[in-house]
Amino acid sequence: MKYTLWILLLISGCKSETTSENTEGIKSDSSHEPVSELYEPIDDGSANEVTVGSEIFQFENDEIGAYPFEEDFDRMVVSLKGAEIHKKPVQNLHDSTRTDTLVTVSFGPSVIEYYKVQADGSGFILETSIQSDDVKFKKGIRIGMSRTEFFSLFEELEGKPDLKSVLISTMEGLSQSEFVFVNDTLSTVRYQSYFD
Repeated sequence: MKYTLWILLLISGCKSETTSENTEGIKSDSSHEPVSELYEPIDDGSANEVTVGSEIFQFENDEIGAYPFEEDFDRMVVSLKGAEIHKKPVQNLHDSTRTDTLVTVSFGPSVIEYYKVQADGSGFILETSIQSDDVKFKKGIRIGMSRTEFFSLFEELEGKPDLKSVLISTMEGLSQSEFVFVNDTLSTVRYQSYFD
């Protein structure tokens, strides 16, 4: 889940997910920094340790690789119990007169990072590390489901050994979703999007 800073230089806000923000309980940082100076990948600590030395299987599936979530960002955040929302203004790298917003939503050990574009109000999820069953995924995927149940959803996983991690990317390899298993149970879903 490592983002390189050069990708952040490509941010222009060309994503289709739009939001209408709920500002209750939101903490804001009023500094205006270019996103490349403030962005750090999500620290998902223990989940990274799980996949070290594990067998990882990768395949392409545009539906799950591009956006694995059942709901858009706004609906997802509303359904989260005890979520803390932090906003940080960031200078748009293509137009220094505009200030966009980096939104970080934390709930338990889970984190969602979202980029909101000032120009048109659109936004997109940059990266996640989900360990909560409060987040709904496509195809009925859910934290806590068995590895066997998960594998039955994808023909690409038929006859595969007991994998610790499954990485599903788009055909172009631009976005990806990683599903991490601990004790034969889906414990973490990491998502990393492409943005231009």
